Amino acid sequence: MTALATAERFLAALGNRRAEELAALCRPTFSFDGHSAGGAEEVQRRWREILAARAGPHEKVAELEILQPAEALARLGKPPKRLEAALAAAHAIALARVGGRQVALFLVRQGSGWAALGMSD
Repeated sequence: MTALATAERFLAALGNRRAEELAALCRPTFSFDGHSAGGAEEVQRRWREILAARAGPHEKVAELEILQPAEALARLGKPPKRLEAALAAAHAIALARVGGRQVALFLVRQGSGWAALGMSD
């Protein structure tokens, strides 16, 4: 799976509030806006908590683009301190709007595919 396909799948799961699918697309240590969760169970639990707090209809994904870390840095400038480690480790950054919110998804190559290592919105 490509970085774009992984990002599309991840963001669709986010918009449709599918915690198990989100967790399956994450690395075992995942950064929730700079706060790390370790282990598949903790990552899935955190996704359940976050998604349970969201009310209303499912959120649409729009304006998805994939950038290399250097491109993201050049375009967006230096990230907040809490996101520096995710940016440094990422092989690609997916930027999109989910339900009208800007989302940055940090992706890394994993085996023959890609996995999410962190997200900020």
